Parts: sequence; structure tokens; C-alpha cells
Amino acid sequence: MGLALEKPLAAAPVSSSVYDTEAAVIEPQSFGDTGMDFKKFTARMHDYHERLEKHKAHPIESCHVREILARLEAKEAQLQAKLDAAHKQDKRERISGKLKTVGTQISRARHLLREVENAA
Repeated sequence: MGLALEKPLAAAPVSSSVYDTEAAVIEPQSFGDTGMDFKKFTARMHDYHERLEKHKAHPIESCHVREILARLEAKEAQLQAKLDAAHKQDKRERISGKLKTVGTQISRARHLLREVENAA
């Protein structure tokens, strides 16, 4: 005999205002991620803009984003070199996973740079 729930479990209510930001215009495919990651990014940007309006956060400067982007691109090149030198399949798979993560981060950084430059 299986257990029956008296009430079905409901998802937590989500405020629609979180997704009404300017970043919501970007399609999830632009990050190379699932829609859930895109929703997280949009929510984070919304929270950042709220903190910025309350003077509880410093504005993001494009030079800072460019620094991070340069580091990520250097890391991507380093990982690509390691992938080319790797012979074991399991090591190649681990490095490929890392490359995918770095690629996603680069995509996000480029999007953020466009947002910061457009806001200026």
C-alpha cells in the first residue's frame, strides 16, 4: 500500500517582476545553458540593480569585466592545450567539462560587458 499525499506539493510562488528586467530580452541559447541558468542570471541582475539603486552596491565597471574576460580566455587556452596533450580518455573528459564551463562563463562575461557598456 503506497502513501498518498493529502495535498499535492506545489512549487514556491515566483514573482514575475524578477524576470521583467532588460536582460530578459536575451534568449537562453545565448548562454549555451539551460533556461534555469538564464533565470538565475536574470534574477541576479535584478537583485544587483535593486542594490545599486539603494546605493548598497558599486557599479560594475567595464574595465573590471574586461580583466575577468581576459583571465577566462587565458584559462580556456590553457585548458585547450592540456586537452590536446592529454592521452587518457577520462582526463580528456574532465578537461572537456572544464572547457564547457569556461566557455559558458566567457559567454556570460561578454553579455555582462555589453550590458555595462550600454548602460554607460
